[in-house]
Amino acid sequence: MTRISFPRGAGPVVGVATTLAFWELIGRSRAFGEVWPPLTAVLHSAVVEASGREVLLRGTVATVPHAVRGLAAGMVVGSLLALVGGLRPALARGLGQVAVVVQAVPVIAIAPVLLT
Repeated sequence: MTRISFPRGAGPVVGVATTLAFWELIGRSRAFGEVWPPLTAVLHSAVVEASGREVLLRGTVATVPHAVRGLAAGMVVGSLLALVGGLRPALARGLGQVAVVVQAVPVIAIAPVLLT
């Protein structure tokens, strides 16, 4: 069996290209209806049409501050938990198990639990 080897660093490029190709194929096939437009239609709307640029800009302005706050909060909480686990090895195993559960369960399923 022959193994195909790619140049170093090509994996992420291949992964992104594959994701973008599937996005386009799913959009063109209308597998998910109108809610999943082809990538080319999204790019055309964002680059060519003024209304599309406006919608994209409004969405970006509304989303980025929340994403930055969420990223910062996640980094702080994660760093604190890592510090606690490093200083108290007895807690490290339990924190590791909680981390596995949080990573394994989809966010949409665990969000109500975390909010409660």
